[in-house]
Amino acid sequence: MISDTQYILRKATFEDALLLFNWANNSEVRQNAINPEKIKWEEHLVWLKTRLNDINCRMFILMGNQLPMGQIRLELINNYWLIDYSIDTDFRGKGLGNKIISLIINAHIQPLKAIVKKNNLSSNKIFIKCGFQSNSIQLNNEDYFEYTYE
Repeated sequence: MISDTQYILRKATFEDALLLFNWANNSEVRQNAINPEKIKWEEHLVWLKTRLNDINCRMFILMGNQLPMGQIRLELINNYWLIDYSIDTDFRGKGLGNKIISLIINAHIQPLKAIVKKNNLSSNKIFIKCGFQSNSIQLNNEDYFEYTYE
């Protein structure tokens, strides 16, 4: 568990499957994802089980006032922990993107990397505010920022 005075990051479990599925299929989340296709339930269950058992993957649920507010997944790829996160629609615009990233930084899980679409203004602001360095890249003929924190 990773925490500060108001929020905690608890480890995700298989019991979080529906919550994570709903967050992942949120239209804004899909729009900003590298792969924008909707996720199928059966595929999600297989994927989640695999991720939860992978020693190179860490998944957390952001909790505040005993409510799940968002998720963050870290996958170790090429010596960087690649970040994927989202905040529940009911809690967006309240600074929780900064909070979830700051909790990971303060837990000394590093080095970190994130790949964000250039038009995802809120996530871009969050990574800059949290002290990440940025670099422009292209994936699948789309413009992205690659953020690193070491």
